[in-house]
Amino acid sequence: MLSLTVAFALLVVVANRDYIFDRRPARTITDPAFERAAIAVCTERIPPLRAVRREGNTDDDLETETARAVDRAATRLAAAVTELRSLPVLPQYQSEVDTWFGHFDDFVKAGHDYADALRTGDENKYSVVDDEAIAPLKAISRFARANHIDACIP
Repeated sequence: MLSLTVAFALLVVVANRDYIFDRRPARTITDPAFERAAIAVCTERIPPLRAVRREGNTDDDLETETARAVDRAATRLAAAVTELRSLPVLPQYQSEVDTWFGHFDDFVKAGHDYADALRTGDENKYSVVDDEAIAPLKAISRFARANHIDACIP
């Protein structure tokens, strides 16, 4: 069990080494007005959506309660992304920013899919579906870190 825990910890560190060691990817856009506006939106909207670890599993129907919380967070994140989409972006960066928004769409979909899987009560289903969020979250995070809008990382 200890070796499995150590292996998992190493995997997490390797997968997140740039973030852990604060190495930023190179900027992909230079749009200070968009950057400031996105930070303002995300600072207000994203932190309340982040998962909070529960201290005890005293609820009989933890999967259903978690599914509701994940659905609410995904819906609220989609609303925040709608607000981000309304921000003006320099035309030369619009395509790249739209791609970033697409990663958010994929992440929101993964959240709803995970909530649906939780409602089945089948651990195998939600164990498979939870991996759906990994790639879009990495893409969201990479873009945000590269462009100094870390507040937009869910």
